Amino acid sequence: TLLWSLHILKKRNPKKIIIATPIASRQALQNLAESADELICTFCPEVFHGITVYYDNFDPVTDEEIVEYLDELKKTKIPQKK
Repeated sequence: TLLWSLHILKKRNPKKIIIATPIASRQALQNLAESADELICTFCPEVFHGITVYYDNFDPVTDEEIVEYLDELKKTKIPQKK
């Protein structure tokens, strides 16, 4: 989902792309580093057992929530880079 979002974002020619995440595997960080100007991660464990291990509540996002977020995003005016 993040990689697809970055793909779409790059079409808007942003000045800079910064990815920030509280936790990620080394492999994920390596993959993301190619897509961002700056990458911030507060915790990258030596052995990564999956994201759900590090959260008390990691419920999936529903389709309805995604549609709601996308509808809100459509209302947001993002200036185009000239």
